[in-house]
Amino acid sequence: MSILNRLTIRHLKLNKKRTIVSIIGIILSTALMVGIGLLFSTLRDNAIQETLINRGSYHSMLGNVRGDDIEEIAKTPEVKDYFLNTLVNYAKRDDSEDDSYIRIEAADMNYMKEIELVRGRLPQNEHEILVSNGFGNEDFFKIGNEITLSTGVFLIDGEESVTRCDDCLTEEDEFVEKKKETYKIVGFYGINPYVSWRDPVAITILSKVSSNSSYNIYFHFKEMKDTEKITSQLEEKYGNGVMDFNSSLLGLSGISKYDNIVQSLAGIMIILLSLVSIGCIIVIYNSFAISVLERKKQFGLFASIGATKRQIQKTVLFEAVVVGVIGIFLGILGAFLGIGIVLMIINYLVPNMLNGGSFRLCVYPLFVIVPIIFMTVTIFASALIPARRASKISPIEAIRLNDDIKMPARSLKTPRIIHVLFQEEGVIAYKNMKRNKKKYRITIISLFISIVLFLSFSSYMQLVFNGVEGFLSNPNFDATLNLFGTDLTEEDVVNLGKEKGVNRSFYGVEYSLIASGDLKKNFTDSYGERYIEGENLYSATLLEVSKSDYEIYKQDAKVKKDIPLIYNNFSTIVYKKNSRKSYMMKKFASDKIIPFDLCESKYIEQEDGGTIIDYSCEKKISEYALLNHDFFGIEEHKSNTALLIIIPKGYFGDLSEFNDGIQRIAYFDLDESDDFNKKMDSLIEQGRVSESSYFDIRESVNYTRNMIFVVKLLVYGFISLVSLIGITSVFNTLYTSIHLRRKEFAVLRSMGLTTGGFNRMLLFECLFFGLKSLLYSLPVSAVLILLINRVMENVSSAGEVLWPVGSIVGVIFAVFFIILLTTMYATRKIKRENIMEAIREENI
Repeated sequence: MSILNRLTIRHLKLNKKRTIVSIIGIILSTALMVGIGLLFSTLRDNAIQETLINRGSYHSMLGNVRGDDIEEIAKTPEVKDYFLNTLVNYAKRDDSEDDSYIRIEAADMNYMKEIELVRGRLPQNEHEILVSNGFGNEDFFKIGNEITLSTGVFLIDGEESVTRCDDCLTEEDEFVEKKKETYKIVGFYGINPYVSWRDPVAITILSKVSSNSSYNIYFHFKEMKDTEKITSQLEEKYGNGVMDFNSSLLGLSGISKYDNIVQSLAGIMIILLSLVSIGCIIVIYNSFAISVLERKKQFGLFASIGATKRQIQKTVLFEAVVVGVIGIFLGILGAFLGIGIVLMIINYLVPNMLNGGSFRLCVYPLFVIVPIIFMTVTIFASALIPARRASKISPIEAIRLNDDIKMPARSLKTPRIIHVLFQEEGVIAYKNMKRNKKKYRITIISLFISIVLFLSFSSYMQLVFNGVEGFLSNPNFDATLNLFGTDLTEEDVVNLGKEKGVNRSFYGVEYSLIASGDLKKNFTDSYGERYIEGENLYSATLLEVSKSDYEIYKQDAKVKKDIPLIYNNFSTIVYKKNSRKSYMMKKFASDKIIPFDLCESKYIEQEDGGTIIDYSCEKKISEYALLNHDFFGIEEHKSNTALLIIIPKGYFGDLSEFNDGIQRIAYFDLDESDDFNKKMDSLIEQGRVSESSYFDIRESVNYTRNMIFVVKLLVYGFISLVSLIGITSVFNTLYTSIHLRRKEFAVLRSMGLTTGGFNRMLLFECLFFGLKSLLYSLPVSAVLILLINRVMENVSSAGEVLWPVGSIVGVIFAVFFIILLTTMYATRKIKRENIMEAIREENI
């Protein structure tokens, strides 16, 4: 090892804090990049395994293909392989008193590989069958049993059909027996992606393809990207209008029929990865730029005793190798450890997410190698520019440390307000920053990048939260009670809400009506263009609530008298050709009052047997207010296309005439105990409540809530990592910048600078850094937030730009807090150290 490299290692050891902070920056950057790759590969791999189990491995399918066309289809160059199945017939169970039928299908061996064989073996001829594991408890279905079934056809409107017509509006189909068939049960199958577990389906082997029969053919293509194109061509030539795609598997492979989702995800990934990359580059570049500034005099001494420019460059690059190897290695370990812990949490919270299985950490070498290469190139490039700058340092100028001060006196003119607010110390600090622009520019850039990264990620995560919660439709109640068919009174329901185990409850009476008026003038475009029922007619739900609940809503709507309140929030998912988009919007664009009537639909029979609809509009609403926030019991109507009109009990008097469509329902928020269920069980035993009226949905709700928590855990994890990268960069920059000015501070103190003056100087610099970085970063962040909203609008629309207001306010305070805290930490020793020792001290 050369003497220069040994001096470099000594320098790193002597400046442990700066070295550790630099390594931490590399660790966090590496962990973020590798962590993204690990998480993406893990979630993708597990999702693919889930899809293969539940949806099958096929890429696409054509139905009702003639047997004589299959050989020609198999010759298609793009087709890798295929498998077949077909309906043989329906068979009636002779052991059953009711009309129980078994659907018998034939499938080839490639199809058999797609299903889960639980017990036994696969059939080897047409008289051996597999049956669903759901029938394993019946004596009729035992392995080795030979069962006799009556096979035949169905008569539908007098015509024979091999299949049942489940969806046709006809008379009940009639089974006509043709012959008896004997089958031997040789095994049970479990998960079959192509058959519902509820369907009584038996599978036999397809020994040969008949030219006159029809088959379902499932394709695997050589190139998955050709799936839609080739399948459409085959369907046009050989198909009969039945075509299906394994959209889940295609989507996970980057091929989705929902083009808007693929395009939006690609756009978001480009934006976020670009921001992360720039952030990592700036963090690492600043680290080496500061290191060069710190060692500037040292490099001048090296040059004065004969060190060449190449040797000085190698010295800086050697420092990059040392901190880079340590940082990258620890960063990779941190990424594996962090993602591993996250997966453990997911498996604990949602243990049955994958059919009883659990998430496993999957590693695609590419997702680890690429971040390592990226970080290596980033470190090398970040060190190369400061290394070249160090090699060009003139020995005399480096030793004197005056080459950065090249500014005419007129450029140092100071605004008067600085002198008024911060006195002479503020003027000195301002002039110092003007004279040493390079050093202070690094600090501003660090703050700028940190703020932009944090706000951009916050905006994206806010959109993700809205999209996930809208997609999962997570209810905020744990149990529902539909009072239809019970003898419970309103007082009984109120008392139930006070039972042990109930945190809060809601009770309301709903009436299905029609709103008549010119309300469309006030609808938002995204709502009105989709949900207008007819010319000035709109579906409406009148919700009558208790006085106490209404008072809460009235205060939120900021009205003083009792008037109808219209719930203004709406969310839905719209499927169109090649797109799926979720909407979270307002129904009304403004609170301008447009009077309307509430009408009841009445069906009037005509003499010719037909019916016409007439509307009885007796209730008029001349004033109302909009309810823009969600409340317990009200939020459940968010996905309802009808207008929700909330009134207090008795507002319209007796509403018994509106019996058509009435619904009395209560919602309960429960604790983790089973106390309330015991109360409901007693009411069910007494006959006061039917079993079908009460639903405890805590299990499914907890599953959904855990899913949302998992998403938030991942999101906040990445935001925290991004924030730490920014904080590390800022801390490293500020700490080293102040450390390099120890001699300057010592000289000022020797000239009479007091502790109060010293604090004013630092306070001015903190305010200057914070305000200037915010001045640059907030407009840039705003542009990026608009861009992210624009890209995400193709997938999820909120009807408006979602600004991360909380994050913006938080980052403004956080910037000043971090700057002030770092400055106080960096100067705590400077204020107490000996002036003469600080002036004489040199870093070698």
